[in-house]
Parts: sequence; structure tokens; C-alpha cells
Amino acid sequence: MFRGIVELIEDQPHYKIVSKDDAAARLKAERKGGLLGGTEDVEIWVEGEPSGPVSVHMKADARVGLLSLGQGKRSIREFTRLLHYRQS
Repeated sequence: MFRGIVELIEDQPHYKIVSKDDAAARLKAERKGGLLGGTEDVEIWVEGEPSGPVSVHMKADARVGLLSLGQGKRSIREFTRLLHYRQS
């Protein structure tokens, strides 16, 4: 699952992976764009056993603060939709 997430992020032109820890199934990335063209710090991690159910967690924080106007939530929804389509 984690490898698929890494590939999904690498395929998105507005994401840039900053750090990745395969053993911990965690990555940090920057997402550029959004409503005001700012940058978000994105963190994604996977919990669970490879042969069983897993949980994917994502956090997106705008560097500008209040001016993000909810872009973090939109980024998470976009990523969830892309991941769902990739998995089906």
C-alpha cells in the first residue's frame, strides 16, 4: 500500500516528496498550488500489517496559516479520491 501511495504522489505534478521512510511507511511532501498558489506541508503515513487491513493517514498544513481558506481539507479530499481510483 505504501509503495502505491509513493507512486501516486510522484505522479502528481503539484507534489514534491521531501522525505520518505519506507520502514515506517511515512512520507513528507510539499504541495504547491491551491486557491492562492501557496505551499502546503503534507504528511502521509500507513498503519497496519501488510497482509491485513491498513489505515492511511494524511495531514496537510498551509505555510501561510489562515489564508489557506480550507485548502488542506480540499487537498486531503483530492488525495483520497485519487487513491481510491488508483486502488480500484
